[in-house]
Amino acid sequence: MPSVRQRAWIPWAIVALLFFLCGFLAFFQNRWLDEVSRADRQRFHQDLQDELELIRHEFDGEIHGAIASVTPSVDQILGIGAEKAAALRFQKLNDSGGNYFRSVAVVQTGGDGPQFDPDAERRNPALIDLPIPGSPDRMLIELNLDYLRRVTFPALLVRYLDSKTKVPYQAEVLSGTERNNVIFQTNPVKGLTRGTPDGSVGLLDAGKWRLIVRYEQGSLDAVVARAAWRNAGMSAGLLALILVTGALLASSSRRAQQLAELQFNFVTGVSHELRTPITVIRTAAYNLRGKLATQPAQVERYGQIIQEEGEKLSALVEQVLAFASARSGRVIQTREPLAVDRLIDQVVSSSNGLRDSGALLEKQIDPGLPLILADPAAMRTAVNNLLDNALKYGLRNTNWIGVSASAVALADGQAVEIRVMDHGPGIPADEQGQIFEPFFRCRSAVEDQVHGTGLGLSLVRSIVEAHGGSVAVESATGKGTTIALRLPAAAAKYQNEFANTSG
Repeated sequence: MPSVRQRAWIPWAIVALLFFLCGFLAFFQNRWLDEVSRADRQRFHQDLQDELELIRHEFDGEIHGAIASVTPSVDQILGIGAEKAAALRFQKLNDSGGNYFRSVAVVQTGGDGPQFDPDAERRNPALIDLPIPGSPDRMLIELNLDYLRRVTFPALLVRYLDSKTKVPYQAEVLSGTERNNVIFQTNPVKGLTRGTPDGSVGLLDAGKWRLIVRYEQGSLDAVVARAAWRNAGMSAGLLALILVTGALLASSSRRAQQLAELQFNFVTGVSHELRTPITVIRTAAYNLRGKLATQPAQVERYGQIIQEEGEKLSALVEQVLAFASARSGRVIQTREPLAVDRLIDQVVSSSNGLRDSGALLEKQIDPGLPLILADPAAMRTAVNNLLDNALKYGLRNTNWIGVSASAVALADGQAVEIRVMDHGPGIPADEQGQIFEPFFRCRSAVEDQVHGTGLGLSLVRSIVEAHGGSVAVESATGKGTTIALRLPAAAAKYQNEFANTSG
């Protein structure tokens, strides 16, 4: 066992290392989450800017296409004149469903016709001033703001922002010359948004207009916070999993260590239990074979010794086999109505340990006990184990052993309680919860080198619980020990059948 104990510190060292690593990871987790939050915020802004660039590209493309469709060619200018050609092309655009422009006019830079006004575009943000290729005149195009507000801008925002951004926002299109001149606004009720925009892009080439988008107050923070909490939850879950794994490893290792110690004690105990009878049998057989015992009385005595030691070996083997059967769930073979008083009498009369120890047995069996429905062989094993334990550990200060049986009323019927008592040294309180565990032996028994396997009480509990009963211990250091078995009474029909048979 020294090697087992020497290795016992390894899992605890691993657990300590895991706790240290978890603390180390938790520290860096906070820094990582902060960096992730900043990265998420930057990503949202970058994604927004990318979408706004796509809106600019598509909007400017549509306006340029419409402008190209109303711009007269050189041949048309030479044939019918710039003004008439522009009017015809504008009418054709309207007939095809192009509603981007409210009006198209040709102005002159000289002559008697409508004159070009350089300040007109500045005063009216809906005007676009363009030169006419192949003509000294210029063309003034007035954008259809109502159509752009109702159709064009909402469609672009839905296509590029609503379906991808997933964060509430407010968008505005402002004139590049007059910042307070609102061309379009997603929510006019809220009015102009203030502060630094989350994204903006110039429209109409040189930035005649500017599209500005701001996330609603707190909305981006809420999205980033949700992402941060999600990441924190995943990280915390992983850390918790590591800690739980470490705890389970330590617990499993501890149980394995305890099991190894118990198995070592079991092997040691069984070895002692086997060694003594085997040595006695070999010695007796040697004497008989070497004709050292020539008198009939001596031969009979050696024969009796061999028989008694063989019975001890047989009892030990039976106990180990019974424990193996209990572990595999085959504790009970057959059940039949059983009288507890007869059961106790059979165990007492067949107990070699009681006869050899010279102990004073006091029986107190209440009359008229109800029957129990039990396996007779298994119940004899259970009661005999309790009696052997009392004889082995309870006769250090006295030679008194007590056995009692009484009826107990339960909420759902009756039960019979069998109690085996001694006035021995008792069981320490910290060991009472372990005495029914396989291979467990009290410290005092190990220190005093009292022979035993550590299977007796474990087998008792398995047998009693297989019958639907319970087992309990009452003990105090220096005041003795009482083991109580409580078994449910058999059904009334068995009680009547047994009474009729006995009668």
